Amino acid sequence: MRFRKIIVIFLLVFVIGQLTFLYLRAPHLDGVFTLSFWRNMGKVGYVMLLAEESYVSEDKSGFDQLGDNALHGLIGGLDSYSTYLSGNEFEDYSIPTRQSYAGIGAEVREIDGRVFVMDLNPDGAAREAGILPGDWIVEVDGEDVEEAGVGEIVNQLRGEAGTEVEVGVRRAGEEDVIQKTIERRLLSFESVRDIEMLPDHIGYLSVGVFGQRTAVELEQAIQGLLSEGMEGLVIDLRNNPGGLLDAARGNIELFVPAGVEFLTVRGRGLGVIEEFYTEQPAMVPEDLPVVLLQNRFSASASEIMAGVLQALGRAKVVGEVSYGKGSVQSVYQFSGGDGVSMTTARYILPDGRAIEGVGLEPDELVEIDEEDILRLSIQSQHDFGLSDEAFEDKFGFSPIPDEALEKAIELLRSEMNSEAEIDEGES
Repeated sequence: MRFRKIIVIFLLVFVIGQLTFLYLRAPHLDGVFTLSFWRNMGKVGYVMLLAEESYVSEDKSGFDQLGDNALHGLIGGLDSYSTYLSGNEFEDYSIPTRQSYAGIGAEVREIDGRVFVMDLNPDGAAREAGILPGDWIVEVDGEDVEEAGVGEIVNQLRGEAGTEVEVGVRRAGEEDVIQKTIERRLLSFESVRDIEMLPDHIGYLSVGVFGQRTAVELEQAIQGLLSEGMEGLVIDLRNNPGGLLDAARGNIELFVPAGVEFLTVRGRGLGVIEEFYTEQPAMVPEDLPVVLLQNRFSASASEIMAGVLQALGRAKVVGEVSYGKGSVQSVYQFSGGDGVSMTTARYILPDGRAIEGVGLEPDELVEIDEEDILRLSIQSQHDFGLSDEAFEDKFGFSPIPDEALEKAIELLRSEMNSEAEIDEGES
């Protein structure tokens, strides 16, 4: 009995010592000393014990899997952006911003419950296999995925470079499922693309994601267009899901002089966590008119870039109201390779507006339905100089006008003409 007491006392001293050490190192974690914390920890532990012992499927009730399930629910229940990431999920989480991955080379998006191919990597095997933009994925390795979400399908398409995956797609005008065996390859992709000079010396480019190389790519693309005599610029951020805040900052600094406050981060209780200032001199001429395009799928860092340049009067925004993701996700990685991404703050634009939950209002609203968003995405990437009849035979629809782009060009022409009139008056 005395030995037991000694063991209990030792354990109590050990636990108290560990908790004291934890508090001294991280006083913000004082919740660990509350009764509520330990009461709920006890509930979670008891439920895990019950499930491990009594759940009908033994292969689903191991402590590791139960722990993963608990963490998914605990963090995922906070909001739609906070999530627990297993080891593989944590690795996948950084793929878009790294601008490299192993897969078939198809960019996909879920629209109206179907997962469509939106674009194809020129070096990917999906293009070589005959997959087309506008195809929608219905089978992966013989499994019906029509009810699966885009995340689940993407995970099945990605894998080790050199392996193969069976993909079944449906295509407009085709009755049967089209089956393709596609090799996974290690691929990289450019985030700035479709760079071209439109009539009247108007430059155009699109930015697909804000990754590690985006600011450099954008600067090089703009320099190239300026060398060709560009007098106005359209930056297409439609369908851009965002990415790295550093990339947004680098993009913004191309247009805004050094020393300008462009973003504030506010945390719990509306306290200011950080204020961001531009640090580099602007590269783009101050008098170059700029219009940004956005739609309902433009989110996060792309909304920040558009909102900052709009708030500072450096660019006009055309299109739909954006997605409305103006929150900060802090990423915490654990020693086992897993981790959590959790909302810890919100962004505030320089004019005091918040994007979170409401989106960014454009200067010129151009509404469009989801079907036409898909069609525009397909035809903007894959016109191939086809006649309208040949295009319809290939993709199942006739080309439609891009009203947002037309409005952007109209605004630029008006501004360019006004500047030309001012220059003439001064001369």
